Amino acid sequence: EGEGEGEGEGEGEGEGGEAGDGTSTGVSSSDSASSGGMDGYEDGRLHLVFEGGPLSFVMEQAGGKASTGRERLLDIAPEHIRQRTPVFMGSPDDVSELEDLFAAGGL
Repeated sequence: EGEGEGEGEGEGEGEGGEAGDGTSTGVSSSDSASSGGMDGYEDGRLHLVFEGGPLSFVMEQAGGKASTGRERLLDIAPEHIRQRTPVFMGSPDDVSELEDLFAAGGL
């Protein structure tokens, strides 16, 4: 017990930890894709295979963009099933601006 990645690992999982913890903007994905804005988790909270990847696919189908801050999320080949990743989703302009900030070392 307590070894490896399992249920209950990480702060706020299963408890709606995204509300008020400073990692989410609170902007819904549909609003972000169509009218600007962005939502994201910098701390690698989302699982790539069954959270980040599917959400990124939907965001891109809605006309938005999804990124780790450094690369397109859907371009990542998972190394293992429970791999976590940072996720930023929103309008293409806003996510591209964030990627530029990461590239310049501003974040």
